Amino acid sequence: MSKIVKIKKLEKLYGEMEFLRGKLEICASCKNFVKGTGDVDSKILFVGEAPGRDEDLQGEPFVGRSGKLFIKILEENNFLRKEIFITNIVKCRPPENRDPSIEEISLFSKILKQEVEILNPKIIVTLGRISLGFFLENVKFKNQNTKEIVEIMDLKNKKDNHNELSLQKNFLNFKISDLHGKFFKISKNRFLFPMYHPSFALRGRKNLESFRKDFEIFSKDFLKIYEKI
Repeated sequence: MSKIVKIKKLEKLYGEMEFLRGKLEICASCKNFVKGTGDVDSKILFVGEAPGRDEDLQGEPFVGRSGKLFIKILEENNFLRKEIFITNIVKCRPPENRDPSIEEISLFSKILKQEVEILNPKIIVTLGRISLGFFLENVKFKNQNTKEIVEIMDLKNKKDNHNELSLQKNFLNFKISDLHGKFFKISKNRFLFPMYHPSFALRGRKNLESFRKDFEIFSKDFLKIYEKI
């Protein structure tokens, strides 16, 4: 798919989000739908959770305090914001920056799925447990105690089964602390790399060091991973 076609498809997709203003309170009250931004031809897609106050005001993801830290560490590891694509699962700001609800995630999940299909990234980096949870809908574990991953099914090949019950069950069955900072093959041509959300890195030096370390691992190994695809 050409770059122009991708841009047109995304513009159409984002324009169709307006119907959610009549379905979700957060969309009725938000100032802007926060659309994904970046290079549509990038092979790396970063997926966050939901916009904050600054994102809602500017209509762009990761421009607030945690977003600035994210971009700073991104650049420290030789990536530029304009070279990647960044989006969120939920495109409207939940009040008081609370976690998005199961209903909100469920309704926006169809948008994210189409984003992934249009962009066709080779590596998806999830930022935070909610973003990771979305992609773990059909995870299979060899051992439920150690949560050792055998297979993660590819989002592109899934039906629209992100219903509230399955999402709720999913979020109760994993810990991001078990999975962050590692590459997981989720299809023949795609890898997943879970990370903590940048806001986590703002809550203490130890958290910041963990976030930086994950970025360093990603920066060091992503080319090796990309060559396997």
